[in-house]
Amino acid sequence: MVGFAARLIVRQRTVNLGITNVPGPQVPLYCMGARLLEVFPYVGVFERTGLLLGLISYCGQLGFGLTADGASMPDLDVLARAVEHEADVLHDAVVTTP
Repeated sequence: MVGFAARLIVRQRTVNLGITNVPGPQVPLYCMGARLLEVFPYVGVFERTGLLLGLISYCGQLGFGLTADGASMPDLDVLARAVEHEADVLHDAVVTTP
């Protein structure tokens, strides 16, 4: 029993979800004369983490980045589409509010 329990402890996730918000510059950035149009964050995967969500702002826009452990969340694309859809709904609600 002790050996079985030890194997389970190693597999137990210590963090299921990590979220970070990074305020980015609100003025345009340039590299060799070319304007940076969009910014998307990447939160690196670390051991025993299921899902990581990064958010960064840049010039009045928000960029989302999703990273997941493929074994625990094989359908990350479904979540990405849902986040994009809900961000559009929120944007439309704000734009159409008098």
